[in-house]
Amino acid sequence: MNNSSTSHRYEISFPGGRIVYLPLEGRIIDITGKGTIVLPDKRKIGIMMDLMEGMDPVTTAFKPVCLTIYTSHQCNLQCQYCYVPDKELYPKTIVASAAVDAAARFVAKNCRERKQPFILGFHGGNEPLMNLGKIEDLIHIAESVAQKNDLEFLPFCTTNGVIPEKTAKWAAGIFHGITLSWDGPPEIHDKYRKDKLGRNTSPQVRKTVGIFSDLMDPGRLSVRCTISGASVERMEELAEYFNRAGIKRVEFYPVFNVPEKSLRKDLIPDPGKFAYNFTKARAYGDANGIQVCFSGSRITDYHGRYCMILQDNLTITPDGFLTNCFFHTQNYENEYDQYFYGQFHPEKGQLVMHREKQNRMKTGSVSRLVVCSDCFNQFHCSQGCPAVCPFDENFHESDTPECIKEKWLGLAAILGNAGYLRTFDSEISFVEFFSGITVHRLS
Repeated sequence: MNNSSTSHRYEISFPGGRIVYLPLEGRIIDITGKGTIVLPDKRKIGIMMDLMEGMDPVTTAFKPVCLTIYTSHQCNLQCQYCYVPDKELYPKTIVASAAVDAAARFVAKNCRERKQPFILGFHGGNEPLMNLGKIEDLIHIAESVAQKNDLEFLPFCTTNGVIPEKTAKWAAGIFHGITLSWDGPPEIHDKYRKDKLGRNTSPQVRKTVGIFSDLMDPGRLSVRCTISGASVERMEELAEYFNRAGIKRVEFYPVFNVPEKSLRKDLIPDPGKFAYNFTKARAYGDANGIQVCFSGSRITDYHGRYCMILQDNLTITPDGFLTNCFFHTQNYENEYDQYFYGQFHPEKGQLVMHREKQNRMKTGSVSRLVVCSDCFNQFHCSQGCPAVCPFDENFHESDTPECIKEKWLGLAAILGNAGYLRTFDSEISFVEFFSGITVHRLS
């Protein structure tokens, strides 16, 4: 497929107007108003854009500038929608310091070569701050490697907020940025986010928020709010709730609909409802100085699936393996081999990469579903990830992701930038409006 900018032009017809969208140029030609709109600067994810320009994925070197660590699979909560269920059945492994040292040295070399800061992240699927002493050790290791290479060091962390006061104060002082998993008011948050004994966790989270707010600049704290079928119609209210708490950035994530996890249907929000209520929440955010985001469709970013290789991200699991997927961080019974491309070798004291497997992952990561090849949103959408994955044995290129929310939110962003997104007085009028939009690719 020719990916030059002139080959991607989409005519969008909607009640009240007609525009042409040029995604790779970041422009909108307003046929109705006879003008041109330039979208905000788009952040380019390096390898993805390089491959779009025609580089061979097999020969394009993987040079990550971010190191993400899954410290363990231990967690003090039992969230009903967790994408890593049954963690208590996994070995109690904690990532080895030597593995992190080897990974840090690998990443630092790339950071120095690419003139980028060294980014260190402790990710979810567990509660990283349960192992405070270990975290301190790992930060010291990575920071020492960064300093030896004269690199700026930026540590980040996710947390569920159910942590001791001492830990919260330490985290506020050490991390450049913290993402807090918080679903909102107690009646929403406590519905699905209980601790191991079935107790409510919102009081402890609210206490942690207070500590973070006192000790951190607001720009360093983000909230990750998981949206279920029970909370989808309250997203504008949630944005207001977080704003009153002093939060300046909130990322709304719908519960993932992944068949292998067998989640209850009531946990999955209706895509049309999500799109409608997200636009309301974002409008509130725009008017009140709070950034409201959704990673699945970001019209101001070039991005695709959440594959770590595409994100220049070296991700190491508790047992020292390198994974290409945030969704697959365990492989204790060799059930997910297709997602792992290397591991730490204790005897050699370094990472061992499986280059052929890594190259297959690069090729697969940028492959497109047939249904996506002519879509206006194909450069700004996660393409059904993780529910639709090119590395799943049941994957077929003719698969169709559930993309209503991604398409409608993409259209809402385009029309909003063009000045044509109106206010909807009901979900019915919203659905009618977006259902009536037609998009076709211009030759």
